[in-house]
Amino acid sequence: MGSNSAKLMLICMIYNNHREVADFVQMLSKLSKFEDTVITLVENSAQADPTFEESIRAYANVVVYYPGKNLGYFGGAQFALESYKKNQPLSEYVIISNSDINIEDQFFFEKILSLKLSNDVAVIAPSIISMLTNEDQNPGLEKRPASLKIHFLAWVSACPRLFFLYGLLNSWKCQLKGYVQNSKKFFKSSARPIYLPFGAFIIFRKRYFDRGLNYKTGFFLYQEELFVAEESRLAGLIIQYEPSLRVFHAEHSVTGILPTKKKANLFHESMKFCYLKYFKGK
Repeated sequence: MGSNSAKLMLICMIYNNHREVADFVQMLSKLSKFEDTVITLVENSAQADPTFEESIRAYANVVVYYPGKNLGYFGGAQFALESYKKNQPLSEYVIISNSDINIEDQFFFEKILSLKLSNDVAVIAPSIISMLTNEDQNPGLEKRPASLKIHFLAWVSACPRLFFLYGLLNSWKCQLKGYVQNSKKFFKSSARPIYLPFGAFIIFRKRYFDRGLNYKTGFFLYQEELFVAEESRLAGLIIQYEPSLRVFHAEHSVTGILPTKKKANLFHESMKFCYLKYFKGK
């Protein structure tokens, strides 16, 4: 593959899940246009895995970056972008993906490249089907939430027990949503502008970065979607839900490793950051 001509770039984090990431790359390798796509992996684990490194060596278009510490989701993605751009021009599309994603459509990459989009569309949110609840996790949010809701979520996450209860109630809500969607075939299948994309798989057009935007969130983990939504809104850019693109999400294979208290603390810090920067008094 000539990297100079790569129109697609996919970024994925490694965090103590080397086997899963290797399987993810193998799945991607079966898709059309895989050889023309730059796959960039960021090693966020404390220790590298020699077996994993050997397993991906056969793929000429796969690059692994080693920051030397855990940079989180978007922190790792920013490191990948900066490292890649030292030697190559940025691709027309940059995808950030979890490793617990499965793509069944062999022509998925080709469909991205053939999309007809307005100039203001900078972020694409595909249909993401949860393999736990059967719901389409996109749109993440159709409309911008009220400041009060963001403040409430920051408050709830300050207490790990309340955060756990809120998460449990939300999981039941998602299961109910999936049941309704499937039993009544209730899918809003039209492509349209939305406020917030679900974070397991987000597609960025180059114009997102051309407007001076990046992945420098200011926090370690969680609320990356809210960051993208607000930065896009402030830049006058559109996030578009695109149901013609579909992926399947196994869910929480990486973040599930973290203890509940640590998850709550990370969620609280990121939500508090977003509330203060984008919502309070605005």
